[in-house]
Amino acid sequence: MPEWKFHGMRRRGCVNGQDVLGGLWISQVRALVGAMGGDKTLLSLAPFISDTGARGGVKVREALDIKGSDFADVGKASAFVLAFHDEGNLVKVYDNGLKIIDLEPCPFRGAPWELCWLRDHVAYKSFLNSFSPDLEPYFEHDVQDDSTNCTLTVTRGGKSPMDGQPLMELTTDQVRESVSLDVLSKFGIDYLGEYVAGTTMAAKQTLGEDWRNVLIPAAEHYGVTMNQRITGATRLTGTDLASVGMVVDFVSSLLMQDGREEWEQGSDWTREITKCPFSTYPKEVCEQLEAMFRGLCCSMNSSLAFFHDKRMTEGHSSCQYHINKDGSSICAREAVETNEAMASLKTRLAKGEISEEDYLRLRRLIVE
Repeated sequence: MPEWKFHGMRRRGCVNGQDVLGGLWISQVRALVGAMGGDKTLLSLAPFISDTGARGGVKVREALDIKGSDFADVGKASAFVLAFHDEGNLVKVYDNGLKIIDLEPCPFRGAPWELCWLRDHVAYKSFLNSFSPDLEPYFEHDVQDDSTNCTLTVTRGGKSPMDGQPLMELTTDQVRESVSLDVLSKFGIDYLGEYVAGTTMAAKQTLGEDWRNVLIPAAEHYGVTMNQRITGATRLTGTDLASVGMVVDFVSSLLMQDGREEWEQGSDWTREITKCPFSTYPKEVCEQLEAMFRGLCCSMNSSLAFFHDKRMTEGHSSCQYHINKDGSSICAREAVETNEAMASLKTRLAKGEISEEDYLRLRRLIVE
């Protein structure tokens, strides 16, 4: 089987690994808000997302060899984070603070406001506090308030005016030109992957085993919606096994998964992944990635099944997935899975494990 390797991030404006994970995170938060409501979602996710921001601050400081905590250092680190989020921003550094101004529409426009609050007011605040505990972010303009673009200000201990000329200006494009794309890809996938993992663990902690009834269908639906953008990027619009397999491989490679692939006798597309950035993640994250790929395959050819028979998160030395017509496809299985989920809900209601209100809410999520 041929060896192959692909380095995840393409030029800005094209699909990349950060896009894939960012979209998955949006689908998670949207599903949880629908299942639990906004307030409960924020309370559940905030501790996990805060930890991600704090760890990110430490990692970025180490990567950029930043020793200090003045606003020039904070501005450089913030521009680096925005660059691997694939955003277009201008960072203005003053002696008493910094401003982060959107130069382009925010890629999270249209996402639940709870997600933006978690990213900017929880994760970024923890990121800043890894430099100094008195750093505070606040918005002058916010897309959630119908502003065209965001303007975020960082000061010490609260709002203070920033007058005069900035000491330094740095755009995220300048960062992308000065830093290896491999480095940006690695950090972006790691950072957003932790968002996905933290959200998964928060959902499991809050919902118990019902987390699957909420997040797995959301990941499958997200995979279906990826179809147009991914096939547009690859220009592979066929529905045969080879075309579907190459699209799946493209997405997998964007996530910096490396390995070997084989197409056997025209009926089975098999790939072994020997290196994966998610190999040490909770296995529940891999379940969602698998669901995402099932949705993508289903949207291209409803007769094809996507499934793993080996996962590193379950102790194997490598992962292996198949695409073929031998198993029942996600589209064919959806009715069976819906019936099984409904039967489980009815049993739990009968046993008094969930309230009628919870039953109706979860039933609505399943049938949607």
